Amino acid sequence: GALLVSILVPALSFLLSLLFKRIRVLLFDVYNNLKNISIFFIKSISTYIAMAIYSSILRSMCYLLIRNKIILDFDIETAGLWEAMSKISMFYMVFFSSLVTLYLLPQFEHLNQ
Repeated sequence: GALLVSILVPALSFLLSLLFKRIRVLLFDVYNNLKNISIFFIKSISTYIAMAIYSSILRSMCYLLIRNKIILDFDIETAGLWEAMSKISMFYMVFFSSLVTLYLLPQFEHLNQ
């Protein structure tokens, strides 16, 4: 169920965003501007793009394999609890990293002036 929701929610939000005209115009402009990007620039960042794609696929596969191993060794309820704790931990880290980026770092900058 969690895998299905993690696939359906972004897909549905993307489809709904296409319904709004402003978003469609923005996507069309972005697509037209992609033609202006030089091949040299794309080649220079291609390794970083490959690393990002590889790490996102690898992370998803690791979570899936861990959850399947928990289901095999224990039961589906324990796997659901593990998934819930992973999501809570992820939201916790996003919250605190946002707090550091948006509040603490500007405060440190004011101290240096």
